[in-house]
Amino acid sequence: MPSTPNPFRYGSPVTGENFTGRKLELQALIERVTQGINVSVVSPRRYGKTSLLLAAEGAAARLGAVAVHVNVLLNPGPARFASALATSYARSRRQLLRRGAAAIAELRGRFRLAPTFEVGEDGRPRLSFSPSLAEPDAMGVLEDVYRLLSEDERQPVLVLDEFDGIVDIEPRSADVLKGLADTYPRVSLVVAGNRRRMMERLVQVHGAPLYGMTQPIALGPIDASTMARHLLRRAERGGKKMPAAVAGAIVGGAGPVPNDIQHLAFETFAVAGEVISFDDIDFGMDGAIALNEATYTEAWEQRSPVQRRVLAALAREAAAEPFGRGFARRTGLAPSTVQRAIDALASDDWVVAAEGTWHLTDPFFTRWVRSLDRQ
Repeated sequence: MPSTPNPFRYGSPVTGENFTGRKLELQALIERVTQGINVSVVSPRRYGKTSLLLAAEGAAARLGAVAVHVNVLLNPGPARFASALATSYARSRRQLLRRGAAAIAELRGRFRLAPTFEVGEDGRPRLSFSPSLAEPDAMGVLEDVYRLLSEDERQPVLVLDEFDGIVDIEPRSADVLKGLADTYPRVSLVVAGNRRRMMERLVQVHGAPLYGMTQPIALGPIDASTMARHLLRRAERGGKKMPAAVAGAIVGGAGPVPNDIQHLAFETFAVAGEVISFDDIDFGMDGAIALNEATYTEAWEQRSPVQRRVLAALAREAAAEPFGRGFARRTGLAPSTVQRAIDALASDDWVVAAEGTWHLTDPFFTRWVRSLDRQ
């Protein structure tokens, strides 16, 4: 066990003092959900979307709101989605459930299909439906939750995180949501997703099922100085001194994705002494790469030879115009071939266009790819 707990967190949503930045987005989200306004949040992966949602839900609850939160991708299929909806709603009614068996029976009776009730190992209520639940019945549970929320005296909020997976549950689910939002206008619907093209298809472009009914909030990188100050505060909380220049180097070396910055800060803190140095950044980066060597090797081998050449070129230097002749010469490929490779890599989240350039999405994988040139 380390003598000093590592103060940095990555790989999962953060709350409390681990959450930083996003003041503008957080305030905008709180103001809207507490007034019944529908919102859509679009964010690249690992930018802190879910952390933002949780922070807004907590703040809204302190202002008298009640939220039902479901991660759509983590609850695939009609039965799991419906069960997650019902369970989240039941947990929002803690006062009711404390009244005992009669209240539980009453709650189950509010659904058109009575769910099974149980208490999980964590002591929290869980409602579930048969694994054979059909798609229309899942949409019926969604309507039940909408109706029940609309009857709550508190300001009701329905949060569907990873919303871009909703069409896998029911192809017409976005159309169903549009109808429910019109029927129950008190409920503030928040849909959030990472897959930009799917979110555009569902929410943003003209003709999308939810077009025009949500206030869009797009997450970009957190300001570098804000992230650096956060690293300084957390390092101090962990009992180590991090010079400002080192904090800036961590942000620059891992940015712009907040999760990656926290990851590099975690690895750097873990290998450092009482004062964190620039060398510790390199040691921390190398340690993280070593842990993922097998994963990176397998991922690399699964890409086509053409895609590997494009990845290697972008790892060496980000490109503003990867579809032009200049980048094509760097790879030895035709521009049309490069474009097909980048389209495939982008769809699998290996490369991304940000701040005017195309680059690999993972800074640790980027460094690993660069190391291949030295082998």
